[in-house]
Amino acid sequence: MPDIKEQPQPQEQDIPALERLKLYLGYAETTRKWVTALDTKAGFVSALNAALLGFVWASAKLPDSTMVPVRNLGVAATFASVASLMIALWAVLPRVHLKAAYGKKVTYQGGYGPVSFFGYVAGRYPAGKGGVFRSDVDALSVKQLATEALEQHHTVSLIAAKKTTGVAWSGILLLFAIALTLVALLVKEFR
Repeated sequence: MPDIKEQPQPQEQDIPALERLKLYLGYAETTRKWVTALDTKAGFVSALNAALLGFVWASAKLPDSTMVPVRNLGVAATFASVASLMIALWAVLPRVHLKAAYGKKVTYQGGYGPVSFFGYVAGRYPAGKGGVFRSDVDALSVKQLATEALEQHHTVSLIAAKKTTGVAWSGILLLFAIALTLVALLVKEFR
């Protein structure tokens, strides 16, 4: 890590509210892009798992082998691959409640909700309530909008951290399933 000297932190009044809003919106957008990248990685791992399962069962037919070690390794590879697939799918599931991010029931602060989050907007302002939504958002001050953007960045960061863990474990299990498959193929070939 580079040696960065501590700089004095600007006070809230040093950064105009509109600039804070732009800054916090940038944070939130960057974090949302991380979530998109993690979902893409989980989809890639899922596709690899599907290919591996197809190979193990349809091409190599490892679980059908008359050789017990090959059959057992094929079944173990299947379990590891299915576990990997399930974790990858868990990682891409949408999280539309604060409890999914925070692990407990949390309420919104400050007298307004997360107006930049689709789950809140769709639940609070169903079809036909677009005018109310616009009115509520227009009533928020720049400072409130900046705070809401920063809160969204924090919430989405927590979700990204959970997705990262899921994608990492899914990848590890996939690698394990591939290793088991390779060992089974070697045993089948050289035994």
